[in-house]
Amino acid sequence: MRRSLRSRLREAKLFQGKEGSGLGPTVLTRHTVYILPSRDGLLYAALVITMLVGSLNYANAMGLALTFVLTGLGLVTMVHTYRNLVGITVQPGRVEPIFAGQEAAFQICLSETAGRLRPAINLYASEGPLVTTDLPADRSGDCCVTLHRFAPQRGRLPLGRIHISTFYPLGLFRAWGVVHFDVTCLVYPTPASPSWVQPPAREDSTTEGQIQAGRGVDDFAGFRSYQPGDPLRRFHWRAFARERGLHTTIFAGKTHQELRLDWDILTGMSSEDRLSQLCRWVLEADVCGLRYGLHLPNSETLPDHGDEHRHRCLEVLALYPNALPLPFRKTG
Repeated sequence: MRRSLRSRLREAKLFQGKEGSGLGPTVLTRHTVYILPSRDGLLYAALVITMLVGSLNYANAMGLALTFVLTGLGLVTMVHTYRNLVGITVQPGRVEPIFAGQEAAFQICLSETAGRLRPAINLYASEGPLVTTDLPADRSGDCCVTLHRFAPQRGRLPLGRIHISTFYPLGLFRAWGVVHFDVTCLVYPTPASPSWVQPPAREDSTTEGQIQAGRGVDDFAGFRSYQPGDPLRRFHWRAFARERGLHTTIFAGKTHQELRLDWDILTGMSSEDRLSQLCRWVLEADVCGLRYGLHLPNSETLPDHGDEHRHRCLEVLALYPNALPLPFRKTG
């Protein structure tokens, strides 16, 4: 008996998942699904036992027949509740970065290969609301749900353990399983108020007052081949429709200006306030289409522009002072 209890506890610990369990799909098998009577199930059992004792005491054949029918109904319900969960495949989906103070949306996809309808499947993560869905019998696609978790601070927010349960069909039993994935949501710092600190002055790449042909917004200067990071509004779609390749419209104007978003400029502020202000500057520079670089005490991100560069800078701010992404340049 002692060995059996130890083995079941070991199985329970394994099926709950370990740190670093990966991102692949997990199948709920008979070894990872547990079932117990619910509160209604316990009341139902107490009622059946009371009817059995009363029918035996008064030798009531009709009462005994009804008792046996209700007992069989409970046993059949237990089997259906258990089979409603066994065989479901669970895997994580996309997770978009958010800002601190928002809710992270973790996508979880369920699929089943037995060709059975799985009604009333409940899912919830740690400190998250309960989500209920019906898994159709169609094997061709997945059923995806979104689990929300509040992100109080910047960094990486883990999804944690996912509890999957069902009370189908009568609510007399609760079958459940727990899976765990190494899924995190990147949480950027909360952007500071736009009017808190003015952004740093721009640095021209040429001498003061000098005008050259380059990427500007003044006069049309021709076309050039597409480069990653070019805005969609400058694509030459007519040439692309004529199968001449993807080109970008360029204009003649002042040489492109750059911003240096420097940690050292923000004196007299706490580290979190500095990160919030730098986050605001990154967003404003990206909206204006400027080239900008980011300087922190332990790294310096080279000037660039575009969605990928914005994400890289915000990731540096979110993970400061650890786990800086590439490309970056160490300063010390």
